[in-house]
Amino acid sequence: MNIDLTKTQQYLEWLKNKLYLNAIATSAKNRIVYRGQVYRCNLGVGIGSEECKERPCVILQYNSANRTSPNTLVAPITHTTSMLPTCCTDCREKRFLRQTHT
Repeated sequence: MNIDLTKTQQYLEWLKNKLYLNAIATSAKNRIVYRGQVYRCNLGVGIGSEECKERPCVILQYNSANRTSPNTLVAPITHTTSMLPTCCTDCREKRFLRQTHT
């Protein structure tokens, strides 16, 4: 078995970061997040094709679950432009918005 020391160092740095985040987690419990908001999230070190590094993420989970659950469901998004049409929901007004990039 061949162990890549660079990757091992990345995992150790991520573990150190996770321990730090766990230590300050009590202060984050008072934060209220809402569906549709975008936060910058540190996704850590990925394995295989997993998303990694710090990326913008949109909150997908319902607001009621965000208030009661210690976890929040998010999806990484990109800051680059795309030629694909997008359709998103405006949760406050319950209507669909369609946007096509040209």
